[in-house]
Amino acid sequence: MAAAISVGPEKLTKLLTYLGEAGSASEAERVMKQGGFEVNGSLVKDPAYKIDLSLPNSYEVRLGKKKFLRIIVD
Repeated sequence: MAAAISVGPEKLTKLLTYLGEAGSASEAERVMKQGGFEVNGSLVKDPAYKIDLSLPNSYEVRLGKKKFLRIIVD
């Protein structure tokens, strides 16, 4: 299993690997760079993209063509 996730800003590639939605951080980065990644309907191509896990929020994520997730931070 991947390293623990910290509270605060965290790279989305690391979070997806931790959740088991991507085989590795480099796989998630490859999908991002190829344009197969969206957060809340906006295309994300930057592998350094972070979400803040210390603030309550909801993120709708599309990874590839068929994988859709909702990440809820309480």
